[in-house]
Amino acid sequence: MNSHVDMLLDRKVLGAHVSKYIEIRRGYEDESQADDFQKKYRKFFSMNQARLPEPFLERYFEILARCHATRTVDLFGTLQDLHKIPINKRGDTRLHFSFVTKLVHTAVPTTPIYDSRVAFFYFMKPVDGSAAQRIHEYKVRYQFLQEEYARILEYDLLSNLIAEFRSRFDEEKQISSAKVIDALIWRFTSLLRDGALENRRVIFR
Repeated sequence: MNSHVDMLLDRKVLGAHVSKYIEIRRGYEDESQADDFQKKYRKFFSMNQARLPEPFLERYFEILARCHATRTVDLFGTLQDLHKIPINKRGDTRLHFSFVTKLVHTAVPTTPIYDSRVAFFYFMKPVDGSAAQRIHEYKVRYQFLQEEYARILEYDLLSNLIAEFRSRFDEEKQISSAKVIDALIWRFTSLLRDGALENRRVIFR
């Protein structure tokens, strides 16, 4: 990552991502804008694409609103709570771990987000098995991310890149270091998937 500063910190792409994220953060803090916040949140975190049922969304945002006062969230308790809500008429349920980590991060911004891009970046394979087996694997992965982000910050592995990120997009330090790392991973994996990077190397066309 440290070798690709200008590609990663593209003002048009990453700048837009950061601006939308800051809007989400401000919307969460202003409870009078709950409806507008939810619309922007669902779009930013790709919840609309998942076609989640209304009961799930209602419960999800109810939990998120409650966390506004406490700033504490039981991640895996919330995961199991939401898992009980059917996602279709057949009564199927699903573990939406990624969306729950986004909920937790919104309430407690120092926590990591887990999604397909993070899994791709760290070479994590798809999670399968029973619900209990998947929850166990998610616990392992989440602990890894917590420890990995702490290691990155403790040993200044991305210190120059993070400093440049803040210089360009976040001079007021409205974004936690965990989210800065997440945004860098988001941008890096986008470049990989688009073919601008190959085997972690830059491709010039």
